[in-house]
Amino acid sequence: MATFAQKNFWKNPRFPARARGVGLMAMVRVEPGEYIDTALRRFKKATQKADILRDLRRHEFYTGRSARRRRKSAAAQRRRATAGLPS
Repeated sequence: MATFAQKNFWKNPRFPARARGVGLMAMVRVEPGEYIDTALRRFKKATQKADILRDLRRHEFYTGRSARRRRKSAAAQRRRATAGLPS
């Protein structure tokens, strides 16, 4: 028998919305008489705004804990370098 936590796992607000499947699809309605180029441009902008491609690239390969930690510290060093703070 499933516990209360197991039943409401997907409803948990702390669980990322992207993992729940919310916000993964970019939809564009094509109006009658609208050029396909305009709709395609709006679709590309919607996918870029939703960070769908970046998320797909991030999940393309598995990255271990140490690699994520190295990448995170390198990003912090770049931020400190651009801000002029000591590393």
